[in-house]
Amino acid sequence: MSGPLSERLNKIMPRIVSDEFLSGSGIGNEIAFYIFDYPPEDELRVRDFLRTLHGWDVAAVYRDQGISGAKGEISALVSTA
Repeated sequence: MSGPLSERLNKIMPRIVSDEFLSGSGIGNEIAFYIFDYPPEDELRVRDFLRTLHGWDVAAVYRDQGISGAKGEISALVSTA
């Protein structure tokens, strides 16, 4: 995969594990969420990419960020619905 969509997809994980996102800073105590828009014709490419994210160990990422008590995998953070 290459091109603008790939560049955007590769920014998803860094964004959802960033200190700002995980701490909810700047959103007035609301639950943090990330919306990724894309053209309908790219649906299959996006789904394929999200499948690769589902295997990532979020608990390890959280520990690296200094957040305690985190459990689960990326599937807890990423919805394909």
